[in-house]
Amino acid sequence: MIVDCGGTVNTQEFIIPQWPCPENIVCLQTRRFFPGGHSLPPYDNFNLALHVNDNPAWVEKNRGLLQRYLPARPFWLEQIHSSRIIACQSDILGKKVSADGSYATRANQICAIMSADCLPVLFCFEDGCMVGAAHAGWRGLAAGVLQALIRQMCACSGHKSTKLMAWLGPAISQVHFEVGESVCQAFVTQHKDYAQAFVPAANARKYQADLYQLARITLRQCGVTRIYGGEFCTYAQTRDFFSYRRDGARSGRMATLIWISED
Repeated sequence: MIVDCGGTVNTQEFIIPQWPCPENIVCLQTRRFFPGGHSLPPYDNFNLALHVNDNPAWVEKNRGLLQRYLPARPFWLEQIHSSRIIACQSDILGKKVSADGSYATRANQICAIMSADCLPVLFCFEDGCMVGAAHAGWRGLAAGVLQALIRQMCACSGHKSTKLMAWLGPAISQVHFEVGESVCQAFVTQHKDYAQAFVPAANARKYQADLYQLARITLRQCGVTRIYGGEFCTYAQTRDFFSYRRDGARSGRMATLIWISED
């Protein structure tokens, strides 16, 4: 049972982010496995994505299991590795909306990100007035998804970015994330600080990229210094997480969710 962001949930069900968010902010991270999950191998057993060729009936049943712990339906996005941000509004709930970030100002509007190696990033202001979530794979990070979400949250709230805090959810770790030279260049041509997130790989003209470091650099450039999380590896933690790079196209997706409680 979810009490609040600092409460305790059965670790077989969810991961609860450990960060000093306000008491009215609730967030959770699903795992690959859930007691009673319906998806069969290779999606075993708690896949929440409809776009990965899993049986849609099993996915809907999994979402139903998740819904028991939520106060409302999540705002699921059609994620496209972009910098497009949407506000959670009732008129888009249940519709296909292409975006990679969302924010909410009202109670029980649930921002949701699905991932399986890409980095989910949760945001809230220190006064608990607004929450946000971003899908930040390397393409989204290079496109400026974090900057775009921060700008919109600040514009909507009237707060400065220094009042934001962020939690970095499960993503592939640097040791397992080999990329080509073009990926490295996509960042270092924007700012020299990004170079520290890349180390040469064993393969020629390849690099090991650190998504967590790329996000931290971006967040600090935007004025966000209260940054938490970032200790996971979706590739290595087989029991806990799906991983596209490990399992290929037939990988399921976890969900990272955040909302404002009305209590």
